[in-house]
Amino acid sequence: METEGYRCRSSRYIESGQSAVPSSVLFAAGLVGNVLALLLLGQHRRRSRSPGGRPPRVSAFYVLVSGLAVTDL
Repeated sequence: METEGYRCRSSRYIESGQSAVPSSVLFAAGLVGNVLALLLLGQHRRRSRSPGGRPPRVSAFYVLVSGLAVTDL
């Protein structure tokens, strides 16, 4: 595969007429969404403690969603 068609490969600056705003907005939305998901999952786990004070049984959904949010960060 030839690399002559990829002008941005050796470029270190944004060309005029281009913007980094869309990429920055998507990055920020993903970051905020993942952190919010982790906070909500943690809050739900803390609230659902049994009366004896033991931590609740962790469901597969909790493990999978938490793992997805952490790896996506």
